[in-house]
Amino acid sequence: MIYPSDLESKIGFDQIRELLKASCKGRTAITMLEELTPSYDLTAIENELKETDEFKKIIESGLLFPDRDFVDITTLANKIRLEGHYLEIDELMQCKLFLTTLIACQSFFKKTETEAYTRLQERANAVKIDSTLYKSINRVIDDHGVIRDTASDELRLIREEYREEQIKLRKEVERLLRVFKKEGYTVDDSEATIRSGRLVLPVLAEYKRKVQGIIHDESGTGQTVFMEPISLLPYNNIIRELEIRERKEIIRILMQLTDFIRPFADVMQEANQLVGWFDFIRAKATLASSINGVMPVLQKQPIVKWHNARHPLLWLKNQKAKKEVMPLSIQLDGQNRILLLSGPNAGGKSVCMKTLGLLQYMLQCGLLIPVGEGSVAGLFDNFFIDIGDSQSLDNDLSTYSSHIKNLTFFLEHVDAKTLLLIDEFGSGTDPMYGSAIAEAALEKLNERKAMGIITTHYAGLKALASKTEGLINGSMRFDTDRLIPLYTLDIGVPGSSFTLEIAEKSGLAKNLIEQARTKLDQEQVDLSTLLRDIERERTTLQQEIQSGREMKVKHEKLSKEFEEKLAELQDKRKRLLLEAKEEAYRIVQKADSKAEELIKSISNAKDKHSAQKHRQEIREVGRVYEKELEPEVNTNDNEPIRYDWKTGDIVRIRSNNAIGKIESVKGKLAVVFIGDLKATVHFSELSTATAKDLKSKTEERIPRNKPGGVDLIQKHQVFTMQLDLRGKRTEEAIAFTDRWINDAFILGIEEARILHGKGDGILRKMLREHLKQFKQIVSMNDEHIDSGGAGITVLNMRY
Repeated sequence: MIYPSDLESKIGFDQIRELLKASCKGRTAITMLEELTPSYDLTAIENELKETDEFKKIIESGLLFPDRDFVDITTLANKIRLEGHYLEIDELMQCKLFLTTLIACQSFFKKTETEAYTRLQERANAVKIDSTLYKSINRVIDDHGVIRDTASDELRLIREEYREEQIKLRKEVERLLRVFKKEGYTVDDSEATIRSGRLVLPVLAEYKRKVQGIIHDESGTGQTVFMEPISLLPYNNIIRELEIRERKEIIRILMQLTDFIRPFADVMQEANQLVGWFDFIRAKATLASSINGVMPVLQKQPIVKWHNARHPLLWLKNQKAKKEVMPLSIQLDGQNRILLLSGPNAGGKSVCMKTLGLLQYMLQCGLLIPVGEGSVAGLFDNFFIDIGDSQSLDNDLSTYSSHIKNLTFFLEHVDAKTLLLIDEFGSGTDPMYGSAIAEAALEKLNERKAMGIITTHYAGLKALASKTEGLINGSMRFDTDRLIPLYTLDIGVPGSSFTLEIAEKSGLAKNLIEQARTKLDQEQVDLSTLLRDIERERTTLQQEIQSGREMKVKHEKLSKEFEEKLAELQDKRKRLLLEAKEEAYRIVQKADSKAEELIKSISNAKDKHSAQKHRQEIREVGRVYEKELEPEVNTNDNEPIRYDWKTGDIVRIRSNNAIGKIESVKGKLAVVFIGDLKATVHFSELSTATAKDLKSKTEERIPRNKPGGVDLIQKHQVFTMQLDLRGKRTEEAIAFTDRWINDAFILGIEEARILHGKGDGILRKMLREHLKQFKQIVSMNDEHIDSGGAGITVLNMRY
């Protein structure tokens, strides 16, 4: 039960409904939104939320779901059912657009079969439409809503004859115009025009009797008449006859096509609901994405356990203004059912209450809500609110009378499954009596186990809540030093209205405030002072906690920066050591070369035995230094570094485990072929590999799309640098583009072109949106104006 009737506008759901409508593409979805009301069935709500959550993932993933031509064919389906009636061309075009959208929606889920969208896939597969239905309409109606020449042999012959007669007519018109202009019967820039469905020529009124023919019309000034010369009569008559024959044949085709569609009327109506529902669920998911809506844990019994809940309308408004929205954490359960919320005016009490009401209402309407992870939500059967001034001149009700009327209704109908929101409880009358009535009513509402939020300024109600099971005090935090609200909810502590303090800050004379203070009961003064002190201490504690959190974050940041710097220094140290040892190694190599020269000199000595001994000693010393000064390389294998690599050796690159064959060697550098790639690698980066290893790696690189893998040479031979998509439908064009672009990536193409034509620019726009998902494409531009301009898209790719 919902009370009062304007509850939606009071909590702001009417604005949520308008936001949803703005995202809808078709009338069917808008109708669904207009009929949207809360559900009280846990299974149904859970299913709707999961469906919305799945579609939200589609939106946030960037996948392109159909977003146009959500046509409502309800009226057309009813017309189709009527025997003897037929659909006009524009109506058949609507059916074609509708079927195109249906097929696109169903195809989307066939192409993206994943467990993330199981519920949406079930919805999409629930309706089966015979594929011949779309084909039959498409065979007759082209994409511009025109009957095709090939719709029937008779129509083709009629239109061919019509075009031939048009050519003859035009030739005769051009001949007559030349004669008339030469004779001065018409002005030099005059052209033929249409009057009463017949081609006529403009003739100056003064020469109309010199031209044999029929006058069909005259200009506004009367200076020109529009005549059908006698020589044009036979041509115009033939063309008119052909137009009549064409119309009759088109009607016959439309009748025949409508008769074919008629048996599908019911399933088309069912499909219409499905297409509208996809439009509807997308609107819900779009809103959820914009407000960070999520699905809380659901329970059947009434419960509210929300972390970091935000008012969605306030969130959207503040986002535009780049202002922060303070989240609220609210918990209501069997022990603490009614939160008695107090605090100063403009401190956020009403926003807190409306946040609870709006989010719960949205949730039971199947909408994801902006709450934190781990939040729990229950279900309510009744939504009762008393917010704002409801005085009525028509019913002669004062503000207080309207509150009493609402309270009477609440006491009669409230139960344990009621969400209750009451603002300024007991206000509008004498505070002493208003407080007494409010206390008595609050006890009754508590006995009925209602759940919700009640705001008040009455100290008696705060005292009642502090000692009554089922009730709990709460307050909106307030900065007592600066006297400004902090919009943070604290549960368990009552709040002060800070009436005197705010009055003083607002400029009321101090002596007047002190005089007012003397008129208060001492208990009221003591309570107000106590609450103020508690608020001050709580604010101070909160500031210290926040300061501690900031220090922790700062410490963690500094610690992370230190670790990064340390790692950077260690890497730099290793790099410097490696460079130093490489330099030392080069020195030893040079020394070893010099030693060889000395050995040659020694070998020419007379004492051969002595020379051989010296040479062996020199080499032994060289090997010792060489081993000690070899560069240290980070490698996963234990094979020592070799410097005797030669052309044809099969090697493994230590840094990335790639395997290839050495093509050539220059100094201590090897040119290695890895598949189709060529890399220049230092000897220290190479280790031994086998022909079996090379074969295994090659097989891993070849995509197994078909037996034998991909023939890159063949792909190079057949690949075209310009893909021609002219005349293709969007879905077909995207499929061709995906295959072509994948081949381009495999072949390492850096620049290619797509020829889509200019037209209305629709295909160009859809293709460019689709190609944005490929990270390898770094730019998309129009071709130069001399080479095709906007009719060709030039792609630049980087790998």
